[in-house]
Amino acid sequence: MAKILIWFQEKENICLGFQFFDKNDSHIFETKGNFFTSNQAKKEIVLEEGERIVGIRSRKHDDQRAYHCDLQFIIGKIV
Repeated sequence: MAKILIWFQEKENICLGFQFFDKNDSHIFETKGNFFTSNQAKKEIVLEEGERIVGIRSRKHDDQRAYHCDLQFIIGKIV
């Protein structure tokens, strides 16, 4: 995996889904959703050679809904 797109609802920073790409920019996986071609906000993360995703952290939006906000991938590097 070389690139991740995180799609989110910008007003409350609620995570909507992910898309993952290999080093040739070929699509390899995504979560379900119809927001990938819409006008929703997205953040692109490009992993450097030797970097791997080792975890994810977020905060829960509120006690009533299972939405996660401020999502971050934790990146580790093989040295």
